[in-house]
Amino acid sequence: MGDIAIMPDDMMRSDPAQMPNDAPADRSTIEPFGRQVTKDGIETIWCDDEDLLAHMWYLKSDPTQNYRMLLDITAADERPRAHRPHPRCSDFTLIYHVLRYEDGKELRIKGA
Repeated sequence: MGDIAIMPDDMMRSDPAQMPNDAPADRSTIEPFGRQVTKDGIETIWCDDEDLLAHMWYLKSDPTQNYRMLLDITAADERPRAHRPHPRCSDFTLIYHVLRYEDGKELRIKGA
């Protein structure tokens, strides 16, 4: 059996100099547009779907962030909710849960 890759080789690189061509080098363009208080206490941020790749790359490769482990990917169907968690929330929300090894800090990233 061959190796199973869950993401393209260019996404597996940890060197920021080898960032994918479509990921902006300017971090100001990948700032989250919102934060959400959650009952479980995990810091939760919202970002645009278009910026998700660049944002995840920054969280993984920037030494000040260093979220190297992807714990979970899921989605939420927001259509039945009377009150959506964020004004820019669409019908479906992609949710990524990442971990920083050094201090065990977890971060949840939601794409809208």
